[in-house]
Amino acid sequence: MIELLRSAEYIGLERIRGAQCDHVRITVAKCYPQTPSDTWKYDLWVSTDDLPLPLKVVIDQIPEDKIEQLSEDEQLSEDELEQILELLGEDLSNTTLVFENWEANPTLPDDTFVFEPPPGAKRWRKELAPDVERLRLPLGHGEPAPPFTLDLLDGGTFSIASHEGKNIVVLCFDSINLDLVGSPLAPIQEEYEDRGVKVYVVRPFEQEDVREWLGGEEVTLPIALDPTCEVSDQYCGYDISYRTFIVGKDGIIQTVYDSLPPDWEKNLRAYLDALVSPEIKKDN
Repeated sequence: MIELLRSAEYIGLERIRGAQCDHVRITVAKCYPQTPSDTWKYDLWVSTDDLPLPLKVVIDQIPEDKIEQLSEDEQLSEDELEQILELLGEDLSNTTLVFENWEANPTLPDDTFVFEPPPGAKRWRKELAPDVERLRLPLGHGEPAPPFTLDLLDGGTFSIASHEGKNIVVLCFDSINLDLVGSPLAPIQEEYEDRGVKVYVVRPFEQEDVREWLGGEEVTLPIALDPTCEVSDQYCGYDISYRTFIVGKDGIIQTVYDSLPPDWEKNLRAYLDALVSPEIKKDN
């Protein structure tokens, strides 16, 4: 969450169900933003008691001042107001959570978490669900990059081991079809290729599916195909939606980006600069 934080604002003291609260508004980037304006907005009301507890949370709140201003100035109907807010890019979905009857540090009886299987339930055995082994944690900083060889979309193969001792590899696993044509990885590939950096995108799809999604558009990024998800599972574990690894020349994972936080491209460039120019100190 901290990595995705865009802004934080203290609104002031307000009362929620009679309790005095600090009202805080934060804006965070969505996990997979397509534009800088793709954000979630959270309004939080936290009690000012000795034990501060959240009493209310509103997610993606439409600014009340904008609604009131538009309503007063234009005397709009509700439908007209919604149309204008859509044109302004406001997300009309609101989720409100209200918390009551907090009990801090309760004493729980020993049998609270005793599991009683329902009638007819069977004890799990590995042979009943062999694929459960795929539900593993993703690889992280300092781990060796497992060797693999995948076919490339435009022909040939890509082997991570073939770059050991020669190149730094930016390895992007993407199963959510982000824009490869306008991807920030494309200029990074062009800029850093002569400095010993190779960029690859791994897609867990068949060749024809990727070509259909591209719709004939030209892509300069090399795309490796992982239709069985074997390599994606090995690197990304339980979540292969979007994850980028930087693998050093020694074959060790240097850092991992789990999503596309703000300044992602800037941070990636800074990290690559530190790797290709050892005299520049890396910021871990």
